[in-house]
Amino acid sequence: MKIRSVSLQNVMSHDSSVLELPARGIVALSGMNGAGKSSLIEAVATVWGRTLRGTPIWRAGEAGVCEVRTAELEVQRRATAKGGGGLRWRAVGEEDWRKFDTSAKANAELLQTLPLTFDQWRRSHVFSGTDLAGFSRLGDVERKKLLDSFLGLDVVEGGIKTCRELQSTARKRVEATATEVRLAKQAIDQW
Repeated sequence: MKIRSVSLQNVMSHDSSVLELPARGIVALSGMNGAGKSSLIEAVATVWGRTLRGTPIWRAGEAGVCEVRTAELEVQRRATAKGGGGLRWRAVGEEDWRKFDTSAKANAELLQTLPLTFDQWRRSHVFSGTDLAGFSRLGDVERKKLLDSFLGLDVVEGGIKTCRELQSTARKRVEATATEVRLAKQAIDQW
């Protein structure tokens, strides 16, 4: 899921901010504590109606807007000053926002539309400072294992191992059958 831009209004330390991201590459955010680096990542988590830290991103008593544009979708979550909120979304290129009876229905359909689950996105797109510090001290093998676990590839590795074992068993059966066919042909020829 390629994030194109993040726009925030009255979200955590951001009064009004827009971050446009490049089409390719890795983005590293740096700055002073409290400058709003984590808020930008938290804003992306709102696409799934979640947060990374499990705490609200909205300022108490203020209306706020968090809009995330990906290559495929535009998703906008809102908070009202009284604590309510809303969701609207549309495919990139559509003029009108999708219409739903409730935010719950909008959220349910949005979650079905997204190419990644929240956990898949988090593991594959967000390195915390602790992750990064630990990563730099690891050797090549340990780095591969850590990246595999972030991307959920450790599960895939088990499947690949099983497939290789099945393939090996199948090859042995094919070889055994080929030997039986060859011996049967020889027996027929000698008969």
